[in-house]
Amino acid sequence: KLGTSERRTCEVLGIARSTLRYETTQKSDDDQRLAVIRLAKQYGRYGYRKIHELLQVEGLLINHKKVERIWREEGLQLPARLRHQIAKADPYRYLPDIPQSPKNR
Repeated sequence: KLGTSERRTCEVLGIARSTLRYETTQKSDDDQRLAVIRLAKQYGRYGYRKIHELLQVEGLLINHKKVERIWREEGLQLPARLRHQIAKADPYRYLPDIPQSPKNR
């Protein structure tokens, strides 16, 4: 493009010719993303690890790290656990009523 050969240009720049010829391919993960979201909605209490197993059962080959990345990027979370309140014991509940004055004893 500059009137010189590719070999000479790469030699002057100090890079490999394969670097100059390399073209990236962006793989779309839309179908995988939709599958993760669908399963997360269907199984609300499952986390990304269980969702990864379900994807494998469905036959979708996807790395567990990619499932975790999609999980984070989509902002998926498990619903908060409901905490049941435990009745606190009252230490004075079972003591008999003691009159405060000597006349009432």
